[in-house]
Amino acid sequence: MTALDSIRPTTQMVADLVRTRIVHEGGDMDPTRVDTFDSNTYPTLAQAERLIEQAANAIYIQLPGSIADAWAPAGQHLAALYAAILIEGSYFREQVTDDQVALYRDLLTSGIRGLGTATAGGGGEVASTEVDTVTMRSVMTLPWEQVYLLGLPELDV
Repeated sequence: MTALDSIRPTTQMVADLVRTRIVHEGGDMDPTRVDTFDSNTYPTLAQAERLIEQAANAIYIQLPGSIADAWAPAGQHLAALYAAILIEGSYFREQVTDDQVALYRDLLTSGIRGLGTATAGGGGEVASTEVDTVTMRSVMTLPWEQVYLLGLPELDV
């Protein structure tokens, strides 16, 4: 199992976060009959799966390195949350308020920071996803007395 697969949420995990948005044809929203995506819901199972894939990829690239098994459920939850946000924004955009957008952004940002800190070993530092400058030591292969034969310009040091 790859690290990406370990954080990819199930369709049901996402459906649990958007229960009131899953509607069967004819407007049936009763959660006792409609509690997951299928080919007759809005959005459909195929549409939800595409957004789940996008969400898992987006979360995966924000996490440092590979994900230990112990942290995979947290990564899955973040990917499910992001998929739910994508569903809200894609299928119900006209009903999303500024407050909801701020809440989603805060939940997602704090979740990614928290998981980054946890997977970095704690201590309040988030693992860096950037590469610092690498200093390399060079080794001269010619004796220093023969360097002048190369015709290199002299440096005033």
